[in-house]
Amino acid sequence: YCEKPVAIDVHGCNKIKLIGKRAGNSLSIAVGFQIRHATPFVEMVNRIHSGAIGDIVMGEICYYAGFINRAPFPGASPEELRLRHWIYYRELSGDIIIEQNIHVIDIANWVLQAHPVKAVGRGSRAGRNDLGNCWSNYEIIFTYPDNINVSFQSAQFNPPLGDVYERFFGTKGISESHYSGGVFIKGENEWKFGDDREKKKEISEKDWAAGAFDDALKDADPNKQKAFIESIKSGSYINETEAGMESALTGILGRTAAYKGEEVTWDEIVSSGDKWDPMVDLLRYE
Repeated sequence: YCEKPVAIDVHGCNKIKLIGKRAGNSLSIAVGFQIRHATPFVEMVNRIHSGAIGDIVMGEICYYAGFINRAPFPGASPEELRLRHWIYYRELSGDIIIEQNIHVIDIANWVLQAHPVKAVGRGSRAGRNDLGNCWSNYEIIFTYPDNINVSFQSAQFNPPLGDVYERFFGTKGISESHYSGGVFIKGENEWKFGDDREKKKEISEKDWAAGAFDDALKDADPNKQKAFIESIKSGSYINETEAGMESALTGILGRTAAYKGEEVTWDEIVSSGDKWDPMVDLLRYE
C-alpha cells in the first residue's frame, strides 16, 4: 500500500531499484515480463546467445495493436473516470510505450544482454480521439553497445494491421519471433519452433483489438508462475528487479527522445531524476 502511486518515471524506477537491492537474494521478486519464460522465445534466445546468428548487426522490434476500449461508466465523477480510464493517461500508464510496447523492448534487452546507450525518436497522437493524452504511435532508434541499432515502431489506434514481432540480423543469419505464429532462425543454423509456426497466423478482429497475440506465448504465464513458486520452495530466490528496471528505463529513454524530438542518452535519463505526478490521492478513498 502507498499513499500516492508512483508514476512510470525515473524517480519510480529508482525506488524499485532500492527495493530490489534490499531484497537481495533473500526474497523472490518477479516482474511482469512473462515472455522470458515462453518456451519458443527461451529456445530462440539461447540459440542466439550460443552464436546461431553470429554477431548481431541490427534489430527491428514492432508492436502494432488496436485501440483499447474502456467502458463508459456513466455517472462517474471526472476523477473516478480518469482512474478507470487510466490506460489513456500517460501520468498513470506511462504512455503506450511503457504500458504495452515495453514487452518487445524487454526482448531486445534480453537478446542483446544490454540496455541502449542512446535513442532518437518521433511519435504523435494522430488517430486517437479519447480524452487522455497518450500517443498513438512511436518510431524510435535505440543504439546499443557496439553501435548496434534497433529500430522500434508501435501503433495503438486502429490501423489495418495487428502484429508483435522482433527481428535480429546477424553475420550468420536472422532470427524472427512473432507473438502469433513464427519463431524461427534463418541462415547457417536454421531452426524453427514446431511444425507450422513459421507462418504467421491471422489474428481475429477481437483479439487484435485486445492485443491478444498469444500463439507463441501459451505457456509463458504458467512457466513464469511455476518458476516463481519453485524458487520460493527451493530457497533459490529469483530477483528480477534489475532487468525489469532496465527495461522500464529503456522505454522511458525512448519516450523522452520522442517527446523531445532529439537524441537522449542513457546517462542523461538515469541522472535526470524525472518525476511525474499521477495526481491521485488514495487517502481520499480510505
